[in-house]
Amino acid sequence: MNSYSHADLVTGGLSCQFAKAIVQQSYMCGIVGKINFDPTEHVAREQIERMADSVRHRGPDDSGVWTSGNAGLGHRRLSIIDLSSSGRNPMCNEDQTVWIVFNGEVYNFQQLRPALEARGHRFKSRTDTEVVLHAYEEYGLDCVRHFRGMFAFAIWDTRLRRLLLARDRLGVKPLFHAVTSSGILFGSEIKAILAAGEIDYDPDPIAIHQFLMLQCIPSPRTAFQDIKKLPPASILVWQEGHEPRIEKYWNPDYSRPSRENKHDVVRQVRDLVQEATEIRLIADVPIGLFLSGGIDSACVLAATRRAVPGKIQTFSVAFGHRDFDESRYARLLSKHFATEHHELEVTPDAVQSLPQIAGLFDEPFADSSAIPTYYLCKYTSQHVKVALSGDGGDEAFGGYQRYLALKSLISLSRVPGSRFLSALVPFVPRQTLGRSRQRYLHELLALVNRSPKEQYRTIFLAMMDESRWTALYSDSFRQLIDGADLGTFMLGWDLPSVPNDLTRAMASDTLSYIPDDLNVKVDICSMAVSLEVRSPFLDHKLVEFSATIPSSLKIRGTTQKYILRQAFKDELPLEILRRGKMGFGVPIREWMRNELRDFVRDSLLSSSSRIGDIFQRDKIAQILDEHIQGKRNWHTQLWYVLILENWFQAQLTRTAACVA
Repeated sequence: MNSYSHADLVTGGLSCQFAKAIVQQSYMCGIVGKINFDPTEHVAREQIERMADSVRHRGPDDSGVWTSGNAGLGHRRLSIIDLSSSGRNPMCNEDQTVWIVFNGEVYNFQQLRPALEARGHRFKSRTDTEVVLHAYEEYGLDCVRHFRGMFAFAIWDTRLRRLLLARDRLGVKPLFHAVTSSGILFGSEIKAILAAGEIDYDPDPIAIHQFLMLQCIPSPRTAFQDIKKLPPASILVWQEGHEPRIEKYWNPDYSRPSRENKHDVVRQVRDLVQEATEIRLIADVPIGLFLSGGIDSACVLAATRRAVPGKIQTFSVAFGHRDFDESRYARLLSKHFATEHHELEVTPDAVQSLPQIAGLFDEPFADSSAIPTYYLCKYTSQHVKVALSGDGGDEAFGGYQRYLALKSLISLSRVPGSRFLSALVPFVPRQTLGRSRQRYLHELLALVNRSPKEQYRTIFLAMMDESRWTALYSDSFRQLIDGADLGTFMLGWDLPSVPNDLTRAMASDTLSYIPDDLNVKVDICSMAVSLEVRSPFLDHKLVEFSATIPSSLKIRGTTQKYILRQAFKDELPLEILRRGKMGFGVPIREWMRNELRDFVRDSLLSSSSRIGDIFQRDKIAQILDEHIQGKRNWHTQLWYVLILENWFQAQLTRTAACVA
């Protein structure tokens, strides 16, 4: 795709106010640093360089290190806008008393800058980083409330002897930290903290249990006992003489449902999606778009086409499997909007890269869509440096099948005598091959007598009760995780004044699933190949407005994302508007019964496998045989165990390299 300048975009119809300002400089990068508690204990420059080098893939274009006394900051830069060196990080204020390393983009920085200049702040660059720096000077810790964008940054204030770590509202950009007896280490990835050479590789058994339940590890835990995630919408503050503290600064407000009529809501949804897309189109490098063939990426493409009249490059993945392949719809959209389309086919052979992908993630991560996401990012990075995605649309507008399942259960609970429906479960045949209505009915009937929160929890956990997992554990591991819970999973369910259970489910996914699964997957897979991904549906202004939309306008009958479809009905093909959710997974169930059967067996049951520390090997062998023979679907559980085994092997390799 051509690189569009500000003038090109405005001429092409980029009408929102953000595009009318001067071009910004932004960074998709890696940040690292260390602050020693003892002001007389100096930070070694070599240590910061080593930490920064560990995340070179996040920013191959430039680097910077600053150390002074007990503080050290490091930066790796992926240049997206204004490719000059004028905004090199670490960056300081006018008198070099405040220093920052920044990762991400603040889209409204050009609106913030004039007010800061009027208050006497002087700028030496055109960067959003410098606006963040001066906003901190002006507003203190509340500066984060002024920013619209995706970001993670660290500020060291030499005057107040204060460290500020901050992360954006939806957790698009990651930030990890470790508090030791001597100080605080932080970085964009876990490997940066491990590279400091001060943290043991001891795994956290509770985090491992949470992973096996959730396919990811919810913040603040990580797979390592001594390393934590900074939660989304949070700041960490340490000041000399005080203990580190973490504060949350944002939650979407679900307590005030919109009273506007449907047509006004449709208009606002359309305008906000357009604005959120347009502010993500500004770059001095080529921009592309992930095109799944679903409604979310289709809406982003429609908004992009309205802003950009010229060539648009789109990218999609094909699987060659009926239940997972959306490539036909992606090609339909490409033709409809006249894009230059690129398509990559992912085959079972892609799983052979599992050890490499496990090493990228630093901790076990079992969302199977990470595999096509990684290959899609790698393929896309050969053509463009920035890609837009449709991530976040399902949570904002009710797109997941599990929402329909919960809605069905809520409706069933209102039927007289519904508490007796679970007695019908033994009489409903359980289909094990493929997706079926019989299997769906069998699983839902078993949940009728549970609370809505328990129903949704079980649906999310792939119908796998915690007790069934722990039955597979070894006695020693079961003792280690005795009393463990699932942490911040379903964090949004208990927000005050959420109007109904369906909205609680969406709030839960917004505040837990998005930052701990969806964003982790995209960040790691994209930054591993130096690609920046921008997601309009993760714009916090759009999320805040979606929180006011009644669930009845999100799911009408069995039509999901009803209000979003209405907002784009005049621009999208009917075939796209009328199709349901497919998802971006891979056909793991069938692959494990066929092409991957030997690979899985060798990985899990070989004498060198490490899962024996967690599981009873004979039970893993049993469920593997049951799955291969088609007696029962165990692909989800087997996939989690396979990922865990590959993560253990990756850690052995990493530890050996450190010792060498």
